Amino acid sequence: MYSPPKINKVVAIKRIFEGAQEQKQRVQGFFTEVESLIRCKHHNIVSLLGFSREDGEHILVYEYTFNGSLADYLGGNGNMLNLTWGQRIQICLDIAHGIDYLHTNMEEKPMIIHRDIKSANILLDENLKAKIADFGLSKVHPMKQETITIHTDKLAGTKPYIDPEYMNSGRVKRETDIYSFGVVLFEVLSGSLAYDTIYLHENRMGHAPIARQRFEEGRIEELINPKLPEKDNSTLNVRLNQDYVHVFSKIAYQCLAETQHKRPTKKLAIKELHNAFNLQAGYKLNEILSATYNFSDEKLITKGALGEVYEGQLLRNGTLLNFTVRRLDCKYGQGDELKREISMLQSLKHKNIISILGHYDENNEKIIIYEQAFRGTLNRRLSDPTLTWSQRLYMFRCCTCSESHPL
Repeated sequence: MYSPPKINKVVAIKRIFEGAQEQKQRVQGFFTEVESLIRCKHHNIVSLLGFSREDGEHILVYEYTFNGSLADYLGGNGNMLNLTWGQRIQICLDIAHGIDYLHTNMEEKPMIIHRDIKSANILLDENLKAKIADFGLSKVHPMKQETITIHTDKLAGTKPYIDPEYMNSGRVKRETDIYSFGVVLFEVLSGSLAYDTIYLHENRMGHAPIARQRFEEGRIEELINPKLPEKDNSTLNVRLNQDYVHVFSKIAYQCLAETQHKRPTKKLAIKELHNAFNLQAGYKLNEILSATYNFSDEKLITKGALGEVYEGQLLRNGTLLNFTVRRLDCKYGQGDELKREISMLQSLKHKNIISILGHYDENNEKIIIYEQAFRGTLNRRLSDPTLTWSQRLYMFRCCTCSESHPL
């Protein structure tokens, strides 16, 4: 008899009991969540691995996200201080891509309006990739129905994140989620939760109306937690870029428009967040060209499937900085690696893993900037006939050991 192989995997389990009135609502949410998630296959949507309805219990089994929720980072425990500005923008981009997927009608899935986008429902995996979760309040739009508005008499969601037009009229549209997303954007910018008591004391609706007012008055920086680092942990990354603050807060403000038709599309939000991402990276193409002598052979370290790698030098604030530049070749699909590598390396902190210092992604140029590594790749070093066996063994030790050894 065939026995399937055993697989050890950490999962997250939600257990719902039948009985009490409030539990009946949760059971309805169980069916809604199954209906929604069973059709969703996207890297920014939490995966439903299975479910069970037996003996009065309703159980949902999800993929496990090792870094908890975005709310955990905003809850005043200091975790937000550990995220670079680049990581924060990337998390917002992940959320935007997830919402865009949900709102798009596809052959394999209908349009889904989440109705409860909030930082507590944004989960972060081991690489800090954001995944939208908790679809118990979502509305599935019938595929053959032409209208994009859903009318409901029952208000759903979490108060500081709820679209005011939906609250007043019962009209649920894609823009309902866009409003909630705008609240999350301002949470990330400020480093605090939308329902923090400091906001509730000023306005019973929390963060959103205060953020709108501060933006209109040109005082948005007052909302940024002064404990958040002004610069990333890099000698190359500049202080918090004021252009970045303007671009980021402007798109967040537009998302918080009180009427649905004035809010931006997901595509525009994604585009503006990409602009903010590039601004905060702190690099201009002319700086990179100057640092590498216009990508000259003189500065070339290696080239191949990983793109072209150059050494670079840049004079900034009176200090000569040395770093390594990788220029991806978009013609051969290498440009697709930029987002993945940035996300991966920003989450890894170890002396034997190269650190990413910044990037440039514009005008068909995709460039990643790393800490100095002028000696090139291990493959290139091993081809050096002057390298002793002792040096070769030491390099392999550093590659395989969890401890840090200076090369």
